[in-house]
Amino acid sequence: MQTLYLDVPTLYSNHPAFRTLAALCRQIMETPAAEIVVKFHQCIFLKANAVACISAALEYARHHGKTIVVDFSSMAEPVYRACCNYKFVHHFGGPFGGHSVNTIELRQFQLADKDLKEIRV
Repeated sequence: MQTLYLDVPTLYSNHPAFRTLAALCRQIMETPAAEIVVKFHQCIFLKANAVACISAALEYARHHGKTIVVDFSSMAEPVYRACCNYKFVHHFGGPFGGHSVNTIELRQFQLADKDLKEIRV
């Protein structure tokens, strides 16, 4: 089984980070690998928008038959806490984490492909 190993870097809300995030999501969504292993060794900070985008790309891959493995032990403590608050950790197989009143949780929506054509930006 072919595996794609991704090491998520620190992602702030700036132009270089958005380019990196887009490339990362594209890699997740277009990989021919059957398994995707996500690590966070290079990440010391992760904005909520990055978590949402990565989650969406991973969910897309899972929907298309990929196995998703998130290495929670590779997360720095602040990244792990934030990802627990966003419910990223729990959604991808980790323990249920706390919730901060200052955090918006990830939500997963199930849309049929035909419904996606109706969305206009």
